[in-house]
Amino acid sequence: MIENSSELLNCQSSGIEGCSSLVSQSLTLTGEDAQFHQSMINNITNTSEVYLNAVEYIEMASNECLKTDRININHILSNLMSCANTLVTLIPYEGNPTRRQALQQISVIVESHIAVLLKQRNRMQGVATELPQDHVASNSHGIAANDKYTTAIESTLLPFDSNLTFKNITGYSKAKSILKESLIFPKLFQGIFPFKNQNILLYGPPGTGKTQLAQALANEFNAKCFSISSADILSSWVGESEKFIKNLLRIAKEQEGYSLILFDEIDSLCRQRQSNEEDYSRRIKTELMQQMEKGAHANCKLSIIGITNCPWELDKAFLRRFNKRVYISPPDLQTKKQILIDSIDCVQNEMSDSEFVDLAGKLGGFSCSDICALCCEAMLGPFRELQSTQDWKWDQDIAKWIPESAPTSFSVQKSFYDIQTDQIRPRNLALIDFMKALEQIHGTVSQEEIERFEEFTKLFGVSA
Repeated sequence: MIENSSELLNCQSSGIEGCSSLVSQSLTLTGEDAQFHQSMINNITNTSEVYLNAVEYIEMASNECLKTDRININHILSNLMSCANTLVTLIPYEGNPTRRQALQQISVIVESHIAVLLKQRNRMQGVATELPQDHVASNSHGIAANDKYTTAIESTLLPFDSNLTFKNITGYSKAKSILKESLIFPKLFQGIFPFKNQNILLYGPPGTGKTQLAQALANEFNAKCFSISSADILSSWVGESEKFIKNLLRIAKEQEGYSLILFDEIDSLCRQRQSNEEDYSRRIKTELMQQMEKGAHANCKLSIIGITNCPWELDKAFLRRFNKRVYISPPDLQTKKQILIDSIDCVQNEMSDSEFVDLAGKLGGFSCSDICALCCEAMLGPFRELQSTQDWKWDQDIAKWIPESAPTSFSVQKSFYDIQTDQIRPRNLALIDFMKALEQIHGTVSQEEIERFEEFTKLFGVSA
């Protein structure tokens, strides 16, 4: 009996339940005539005790997986092995090729679950084989290759991107200044700066560029950046989530130079404590808080950046562990205008400065990502027209066909599909394209939501 192994089986239960369904419905999954195969299923389940035994073994394993506490992994393995043996017995006597193939597929699935569970049980019992110390290797990031957390943690390490720095992000000058003061200046002026390590919380409505700002910060001073979501922690065996956090921070601290850990949607990990909260959730919070405390030491070259759309849901103990809590609000009028200009820079347009200003004024409730979506929709306008264009004029200067709205003495009638695409120049993007796009794309940030963020900022944060 392995107690408290719900962590172990969280990821297995859905697959095992799927096996139960496959055993019961194998014919409908593989046949062409649904009614015929359903009748065959009824016939088999009524006449074949062996077949029913296989279903029963799978169901018992599945029911054990559904338990939330004191799960018996040996009981699950025993039932899966019995099911596998039953299938091995049944397959040779199955005369129908379709049913035999279905049973073989189910057998492979069951065997794969058995292999995974055996490996995990051995690992939890401490019998997993490890490389001897003299065979420890390091990967390209300097992480010990025999560390069982290496693959998961290394996959969260973001590559350096020279095209994503503060210069490439429009607006948010105050947020950039706060991030520089908190993290870059202490590194550049180690002898005189009073602070060493700062943990920062970036919060605001979705689509305002919080994650992009954090990644740009890492690129600004070439820091190793680990981007973590709740899925990275909670999708692993739940009992090992605390170990994942501990090893994540250990590996981040061991990197050469400075390291940043970005916890995206950190509210999903650090919500306010509830009386009916699961024990594993409490352990994860406790471990993360302890690691954040350890990372606050002066000699630690690590900072944590939390990102959330719901800062009011964070546990107050976590809020206190973020030295700075920065509100990333929806873009102001000038930033909206600049995002519009930058987003359509790749196409020809005939927009005037005053038109950009007027358009920006119509974007109430638009986040940065909403504006980008609007620009993408607007830029499709000239291309959509090409499909129905019948009149074209050849421009000798640029050696391209230009669409005409009506026949002229210089135009030629032909279909869009008769012209090579590299010989077509769409008309210039215009304000009318944005007005049409506004009928399809709407802002996603409500005034009530903004007011709630502003109220939180008055109590706990600083506006950027």
